[in-house]
Amino acid sequence: MSYLRCIICILLCCLRTNVSLAQSFQENKPGIPLMSTQVIREDSLKSLLNQTTNPHKRIDLLLNLKDISEGNGIETQYTRQLFEEGKKTKDPYAIFVAVTHMVTKYANQQEKSDSLHNYYIKTLEEIEKGTPAEGAATFFKMNIYHRLIGVTTDKQERTEFFRQIRKEFKARQATEDKYQKVKRLFLEGLMQLWELNDQGKSKIYVPEIPLWEEAWNTAQDFPGEYVRRYYLGSIHSLLSGAYNQQQDYENQKRITWQVIDECKAYYKLSEEVYPRPFLYKDNTYVRYYTQLIRGAMYISDEEAYKIYNLFRQHMLSAQEEFLDRNKIYLFETAYLFLGNMHRVDEALANCDSLIHMIETNHAPGFTRILETYKNKAYLFRRANRPEDACIAYERAMQVSDSLIKKEYVERVEALRLKNDIDKLKLEKTVLTAQNRLVEFIFTICILIVVVSISMYYYKSLKKTRKLQKEIFRQSIKAQESEQMKSAFINSICHEIRTPLNSINGFSEILIDESTPTEDKKEYQNIIQENTRILTSLLDSLIEVANLDSLTEALPLEDIEVTSICRTEMEYLQETEGKEGIQYLLDLPVKECIAHTHAQYLSLLLRSLLNNANKFTQEGSICLSCSCNKENKKIIINVTDTGCGISADKHEYVFQRFTKLNTFTLGNGLGLYLCRLIARHMNGNIKIDPNWSKGSKFIFTIPMGNNQTE
Repeated sequence: MSYLRCIICILLCCLRTNVSLAQSFQENKPGIPLMSTQVIREDSLKSLLNQTTNPHKRIDLLLNLKDISEGNGIETQYTRQLFEEGKKTKDPYAIFVAVTHMVTKYANQQEKSDSLHNYYIKTLEEIEKGTPAEGAATFFKMNIYHRLIGVTTDKQERTEFFRQIRKEFKARQATEDKYQKVKRLFLEGLMQLWELNDQGKSKIYVPEIPLWEEAWNTAQDFPGEYVRRYYLGSIHSLLSGAYNQQQDYENQKRITWQVIDECKAYYKLSEEVYPRPFLYKDNTYVRYYTQLIRGAMYISDEEAYKIYNLFRQHMLSAQEEFLDRNKIYLFETAYLFLGNMHRVDEALANCDSLIHMIETNHAPGFTRILETYKNKAYLFRRANRPEDACIAYERAMQVSDSLIKKEYVERVEALRLKNDIDKLKLEKTVLTAQNRLVEFIFTICILIVVVSISMYYYKSLKKTRKLQKEIFRQSIKAQESEQMKSAFINSICHEIRTPLNSINGFSEILIDESTPTEDKKEYQNIIQENTRILTSLLDSLIEVANLDSLTEALPLEDIEVTSICRTEMEYLQETEGKEGIQYLLDLPVKECIAHTHAQYLSLLLRSLLNNANKFTQEGSICLSCSCNKENKKIIINVTDTGCGISADKHEYVFQRFTKLNTFTLGNGLGLYLCRLIARHMNGNIKIDPNWSKGSKFIFTIPMGNNQTE
């Protein structure tokens, strides 16, 4: 009995010692030597990167920085730099590696989809043709769809997603290239797989074998060495599962060895371009070798051991820190494999080796610590060693408690650290806010002063410019007025001199007693006509002067317009009618009542008719009148078939003392007087711009109250 107690005490002491070692390992930060080496390397590479300008060398350094920092959260920073450097030099390998990382990291995030497609993948698509990366853009699009299908949990959303993908395939199938064909076959098989799964079917991988085999056979012939491995790897992930369900180990083994060979060829080719000494490659092979070992166990122990030994040789061929990482994969795979092969002692030896690496801080990043301890206990139980199994289970529980305690301590420490950081951030924020408030107030004061000064100078400058423009305008106006005045005086002198000369000349002839009596009568008529012209000229001048100086409104009343129109047309026809002209009236049957001034309305109509008669040699002159009850306006039109007025002179002719033809009789006041009269009668006068058979003057005045009723 005492002997048994002694043995138990010794075992418990050993257990406590081992548990203390495990706790010490768990409580210390793992991977410190590796991290220290990594930091030194990273700093050295960053220093070299800052010193070199050679594009190829910069890409090489960025690849090394990315490889060193893989998994610590900052590799994306170097990946973005790598992409930009590759984009500048159109380096397909650099861009391919960068896009591979970005797609792997962000493919599941819908909000990153536009950036991935429209920037990263699009850039690769533009330069990949004829390079080892040819077809990579299509692969990444396929990979994104693959990942999004996997994370779409809602059945209805997944069905709609499948519909959109198939719609895209249908639209492009007639013109698809070989890369797009593989994408379509791969995803169609995947979508059918999910649909069978939703229907509750069994062996859902097997029906998709023809699609994936066709995709596999097509992808084998891809010329792009960079992407062929990735296409085959993606297809292998599904096709190998299908062969496994079909229990077709030979085909599963065939495609797995082919993928392994493609991986080796890819790494060999990439080393020729960029050596990448810090790139960890062996984890790529673990899944494939594990799959081969697992499949071989169901066929032949000899083949399983053969593949296991190949895997072991491959993993132990690594150097330096890569060897430790390989040993983690090797020992874990070994104890699981050997345990299944009933070689429990060898399995326990490998399990102990893995635990030793964990406890001696040579397995940084390994997360299945508790599972390893439990598996060791399970192996003892299978070896029919219950005492050892019990001790291993107790140790597993202690490790579990240690991990829980460590996790709790880490969480508490993280919360405390977060609290301290938050306090510092708050203090910094308060201080920053105070400084910004002072800066803001100072800036506002400066801004107010600057704005005030600017506004003062702006207003002064604006006022000065306005005055300058007004002075210039008045100067131009004065010059124009002076020119018009001179032209007016010359015109008036001419207009007055002509009838006066006629009156004076024919008066002298009348006085001469030798003039025949019949001639005297004709001369008297000429004198009367010139007297009338002179009187009309003076009347126009007087009316213009009166209306220009008029400050009060004209006395307006309701007047029947058609009778005035008829009177003025008859007067024109009687006094100045021409044989080749038809004088037409277009008046309504009903009366048109306008709120106007009868005398000035007659004067306006007479001026318009005289103007039309003066410039019309043949054709017609029409005076029309109409009532627009909707707008409460009376519209009077004077239309002729004369020489017309060009569009750019439509406003010019209404100015004072203006004449289109200086050799034409007239003083340039007629139309100006018409506009003056129209304005004083609350009306308007203009030339119809659409009339092309002469001239058409449109005169509008308000409708009378009696008319509107």
